[in-house]
Amino acid sequence: MKNDPSFIKTPWLKNLFDKLMAILLLIISGPFMIIIASLILLESTFIKNAKGPIFYKDPRMSHGQPFMLLKFRIFSRKCLEMMDTSTTCIETKPLEQDNKNLTLIGRYLKKWYLDEMPQLLNILKGDMSFVGPRPWNFKDYTEEINQNILRKKVLRAGLVGPVQIAKEDPDKFANQVQLDQEYIEFIKTNSQVVIVLYDLTIMIKAIQVLMRGKGL
Repeated sequence: MKNDPSFIKTPWLKNLFDKLMAILLLIISGPFMIIIASLILLESTFIKNAKGPIFYKDPRMSHGQPFMLLKFRIFSRKCLEMMDTSTTCIETKPLEQDNKNLTLIGRYLKKWYLDEMPQLLNILKGDMSFVGPRPWNFKDYTEEINQNILRKKVLRAGLVGPVQIAKEDPDKFANQVQLDQEYIEFIKTNSQVVIVLYDLTIMIKAIQVLMRGKGL
């Protein structure tokens, strides 16, 4: 991958910022994550259709490499069994939009995007960055690469990115490829300090969008 001319090495300051911020947020949110894990475990113990692991691992692509995206499990037992027995790639997004597929705890986690919290561990591990193109499943990733659209390949995937903060502007949000490509060009042409400051700006805007109930 490093010999690929399209590969963009993650700036060391951006990488350092990601890891330090991930550690800080894990320390702050640790007790809350323990409470969430305990509630999932409790529901799994007493409700038959809620049985399953605390975490859900979703195969994704980042920087041209596969990795397992971590989430708190929100799916019901029946939904998990359907995904496990399927021989084709199942996109989890449509499943998340139907409450019948979710546990009671899962519905609340999904509403406030709290199921995404374990991805701080993905960031700490180096699978993801705080800011970058959102990671896709293998099927969608491959289809876009075959069209020579490399935005999901050349840069490390992000927890949030320009696409997510554009949700309140339909015109911008409609051109997601351009938004990701503009961020890639920004990484290529700016200093490391400017990149980190821009990432911080995107993170703050993403929190504002989430708090206004627009989702990410």
